[in-house]
Amino acid sequence: MEKDYYELSQAKLTALEKEIAYLFDADEDSFLIMHPRVTYPGRRHIDTITVKKEDEMIHISAGISAKRNKGCPFSEAFIKAKGNTDETKKLCNAAIIMASGNTPDNPVKYECGLYHGYNYEYTFFDEFEAYHEKTGYWGVFIVPKIPTVIGSSEYLFYQLIPAYKEELMFVEENESVFYGGLCEAIVKQIPERQYLDVKHKMLSQEQLEKILRDYRESGNLK
Repeated sequence: MEKDYYELSQAKLTALEKEIAYLFDADEDSFLIMHPRVTYPGRRHIDTITVKKEDEMIHISAGISAKRNKGCPFSEAFIKAKGNTDETKKLCNAAIIMASGNTPDNPVKYECGLYHGYNYEYTFFDEFEAYHEKTGYWGVFIVPKIPTVIGSSEYLFYQLIPAYKEELMFVEENESVFYGGLCEAIVKQIPERQYLDVKHKMLSQEQLEKILRDYRESGNLK
């Protein structure tokens, strides 16, 4: 009989933690690990490892890679923050889990949620009021960022880039083009937007329209 949930084996978790320490230039002994309060049946058990740097905090998932999409690399995700409060850490932890598709209202049993290989993705956090109120953002762009190999397996670490509701809706309204490419084109226009808890100007409608126009003219359509 199939188990109701699945997790990384201890050996795979140990290898993943060692690679995270290497990739993010951190000491494993300094890791702060947040455990989810609930592991929903049929979903991944996802921990969040927090790495404290000189001027930023990096929150990295450990457990999304318990399964993967067929033919795609294993996936983990990270999000950056400037603040080090308990509230900010909880926001980052929740954002990682929600972006992975591991929520009660969005059951993901066998696949890895929104992670599809080397594609850019996006997702709304519609009912995550704490995120809206604290940051003004409404979701994230999901950016394939760091490819690596752990043991004999290919991995890809995604960065979650905060996004405003209007930006996400613009992508959703223009899915007649390849939305992954449109997400990538938008992310390239906001390189300074790296931190969940730091506000930046929202892209204007005029800026979004120009990005879309340039993207269409490039011929990169669905």
